[in-house]
Amino acid sequence: MKHFRVCDFNINLLYAKLIYNGFLCFIKNLDSNFYRF
Repeated sequence: MKHFRVCDFNINLLYAKLIYNGFLCFIKNLDSNFYRF
């Protein structure tokens, strides 16, 4: 039971990292578009 919880937790961390990285890329794109104008 504990092993499954750890795996789920790791998967959630992985998704959180992907979402966080995507969010950072999105913010960087917004900044570049903002400074372009």
